[in-house]
Amino acid sequence: PEQWQQVGPDHTNQVDNNVLENLDVRAFPPGVYSLKLSRAEQDGRVTDSIIQFTLDNTPPAAALAQPSPGEYFETPDDEWVDVNANVSDDNSIARVEFYAGDVLFETKTTAPFTVKWTIGKSGGSPNFKVVVYDAAGNKSESASVSVSIGAK
Repeated sequence: PEQWQQVGPDHTNQVDNNVLENLDVRAFPPGVYSLKLSRAEQDGRVTDSIIQFTLDNTPPAAALAQPSPGEYFETPDDEWVDVNANVSDDNSIARVEFYAGDVLFETKTTAPFTVKWTIGKSGGSPNFKVVVYDAAGNKSESASVSVSIGAK
């Protein structure tokens, strides 16, 4: 059975291109909801417009499966670092951003969330992380993983 909850009072004045009501969804559990707007005409006719929306206030989960913390790469034998993200969400993932330090080097919108970071000529200890966004705009960041790069 349908159960409708009125969001605000009946409005007898016309509202053009402005806010009719605000709906505070913080107390609602996650899920799919329908919002119905009923418009009553002066002749007694009632017109309903219904839209569905998904309420998702839960951020996605993000972790790096690769590289391993402290993993060593040696040039010129190693040409790249495989960066593999484990991400999940209760609805859907919109995108995963891959970072080396603070530099975004790739964005993926579909699985698998695995990329290759090309090792340059310099050594060092780059830090990798991913930032994941779900379809509702919630975001999470993985812990940083540092690797070492050296030359033969």
